[in-house]
Amino acid sequence: MTPPPGRGVEVGAYDERRPDATYGADHRPEPDQAYPDREPDPAYQHNDDGSYDATARVVDPTLDGRLDADDERRVEAALRPKRLAEIAGQTRVREQLGLVLEAAKRRGTPPDHMLLSGPPGLGKTTLAMIVAAELEAPIRVTSGPAIQHAGDLASILSSLIEGEVLFLDEI
Repeated sequence: MTPPPGRGVEVGAYDERRPDATYGADHRPEPDQAYPDREPDPAYQHNDDGSYDATARVVDPTLDGRLDADDERRVEAALRPKRLAEIAGQTRVREQLGLVLEAAKRRGTPPDHMLLSGPPGLGKTTLAMIVAAELEAPIRVTSGPAIQHAGDLASILSSLIEGEVLFLDEI
C-alpha cells in the first residue's frame, strides 16, 4: 500500500548546503550538526542523558502534521503484519498456527474453529486478518454486540461463502 499523494514517512534529512551528505534512517546527525543555524527538529526526542532519538513521523505539508481518522487508520494498517511470518515474537503460537493453516490448505478444508482471547490491543483482529490471508480466503468481520438475536447470527452464517473466514469481535 502506498501512502496518499504528498504524504509519506520522513526517515531522513537532506541539507542543500552539503549536497554530498544525505542522512537516512540508519544515520541521523544531532540536530545542531545537520542544521547549526536552526532550532532542533521536533522529530528528534531529547533524552535525559542528553542524546537524541530520531523518530519517524508521517508528513503532509498541506496538513501541517495533522492526520484525520482515515489517514491514521491507513498508517496503522500499513504497519500491521500481513503474513504469519511477519509476526514478531510468539514463536510457539506462530508455529502451531502455521501447522494448522498448512494442514487445512493441504486437505482443502477450512481449519477448525479458533478462539482468540485477551485484552484489547494484543493483535486478535490482526491475527484473524492474517489467518484469512494465509488461507487466501475472504474475511467477514462483525461485532458480538451487533448480534442481538439468534436470527442475526443465522443470517450472517447463511450468507457466508464457502471457505470465508468469520471473525466475531468483542464477544
